[in-house]
Amino acid sequence: MHQGYWFLTKGEYEPLLQRFGITEADYLAALQEVTTLFPCESSLRYFRAAGARLGSLSHFDLLPHPNQRLPYNPVPILLNVNGAGTLSQLLYLGLALRDIKNALGLTKALRDLTSDDHYRGALFEIEVGAELVRSGLKPLYRATSPDYLLAELPLGIEATTRDVPIARVVAERLFATLAFFEFKHLSIELTIRGEQHDEQVVHEITKDVERLLSTGETELVRPYCRIRHDLIDSKERTVVINFGDCRYETTLSDLIKNRLADKEEQIRKRLAGRPQMNCVAALDIRSLLARPIEPESEYERQLAERHQPYFDRLRALRQEVVRACQAFVVQSPLIKGALLWERKRIKAPADEVHRRYSISLVTADRSIEVDSHNLSEELISVARANARS
Repeated sequence: MHQGYWFLTKGEYEPLLQRFGITEADYLAALQEVTTLFPCESSLRYFRAAGARLGSLSHFDLLPHPNQRLPYNPVPILLNVNGAGTLSQLLYLGLALRDIKNALGLTKALRDLTSDDHYRGALFEIEVGAELVRSGLKPLYRATSPDYLLAELPLGIEATTRDVPIARVVAERLFATLAFFEFKHLSIELTIRGEQHDEQVVHEITKDVERLLSTGETELVRPYCRIRHDLIDSKERTVVINFGDCRYETTLSDLIKNRLADKEEQIRKRLAGRPQMNCVAALDIRSLLARPIEPESEYERQLAERHQPYFDRLRALRQEVVRACQAFVVQSPLIKGALLWERKRIKAPADEVHRRYSISLVTADRSIEVDSHNLSEELISVARANARS
């Protein structure tokens, strides 16, 4: 390991071992995996170039904020920022790299992790594989779909993630921005097509809304949206954002179903000519849903009450995801369950390293939280139930 990284100095890391619930041997082994893929000199060059390109760096996380996109590969950024919060993420990543590498060797996902374009998919594939290994299963890695084969069940596991569609990025930003405007009932139909810079689109729509409200006009049409302001007599301000004929709140289930359908077709083609095999799709929804609030203090309870509509909406959206998965699984001849990777509240420092996210297994008739202790048993149940049917 290169000695240029601050976290390799014993005086720096020794006080953190107990906090993170990790031995020195595991600590060093985990960071060995990360720094081998991201050497000190090259990661520092990347860090400086990203800062120069963007003006400043303000996001220090392996994942983007919900309904946003990552403007860079975050690993070189985390490697060059001091702090326990960034270090815990590097340890989380390093342990996953170590576990999957020990079990499966150097996979394509490990190589893709250093890529800007393939980072998100590679990270999730590594996370899914590491969780399978930790549960006692013996996955076989494939460079095509499904990503992992559990020959002893038999069952295929396909890891899937995707960038948040730009329309969702824009819609979420608009909900937050327009909260400070004075209006009655605002209706925005997004007509964005293709890849565009989300910050610029949000800026332009915000200016358009300001103009509409200042002039007293009721409608404004742009190439990227149509805005209407209804001067109805109402005690509360309301905002409706549509994608064509679809309301924003209903697009999440369509996104999930379409992604599962794409993966089903991809797996079907890759398994053509082989014996029929049931599969479970691992879905990364951490980019789509924020962490639900779980009030523990009086302050948090007041916060939850003050912003109850927002947190009610989060819960409703999660249920929409579960229902969409179940509806798809019921009719699918191939995909018999979905493993959902979700954000969760971290209650202890060790959880930042060892239990950073929540995983739920959704089948046709139930949704259950799983971890390394019960994942194997639950996947066996899925395989057996569908073998009988």
